[in-house]
Amino acid sequence: MNKESITSDASAYVCPRDAGPAWRAACDAGYDMATVEENLRLTPQERVEKHQRLLDAFLEREGFLNKLRWGQQFIQSYVHTR
Repeated sequence: MNKESITSDASAYVCPRDAGPAWRAACDAGYDMATVEENLRLTPQERVEKHQRLLDAFLEREGFLNKLRWGQQFIQSYVHTR
């Protein structure tokens, strides 16, 4: 998903007429209320599982980036010692 699709998805959201002041304020401030509504349809267990999947993916990505950084540092130190 790219930035344009996120923006277009969020801008397509129509705040419900019966929305309370806090909901309306969040909507007016640009929060992605469609995602909030989607998450509120999930059970607490489903939310925990979704959060865990996202956390696992984030940690895997961080581990990969750390390996890349280590490799880059190794290569740079090798080149500078020659």
